[in-house]
Amino acid sequence: MHSNLSGSSATTSNPSSSSSSLILPPTEARPHRLLTLPNKLEVILISDPTADKSAAALDVGIGHLEDPADLPGCAHFCEHLMFLGTKKYPEENAYNTYLSSHNGHSNAYTDLCNTNVSAIVFLSAISY
Repeated sequence: MHSNLSGSSATTSNPSSSSSSLILPPTEARPHRLLTLPNKLEVILISDPTADKSAAALDVGIGHLEDPADLPGCAHFCEHLMFLGTKKYPEENAYNTYLSSHNGHSNAYTDLCNTNVSAIVFLSAISY
């Protein structure tokens, strides 16, 4: 999602915006914006005009402790699915190939109570 932090979000929906819910350290000078999307997903946008790369991370509050007894490893398996077969990158490894060809990378981990995926890529590689 492309967003102007000082204005409204450039999405087709109208996410609600709030900055009062974020508690930032006194040394943090970059503008932050908290959004809640129509599907209730909370998003924090941070603008850094001096950065040459863009990053995104998604954290889901489900981890190893939520695995069904008859399906151990389910959360970790779902973590791996995050990088496989999307509409834009349907082939295996296509997403990671795109990232690496633009000096970027992705990473993920599954912990006891959460699963996290992230990606970093040069700004010039992003199409809005």
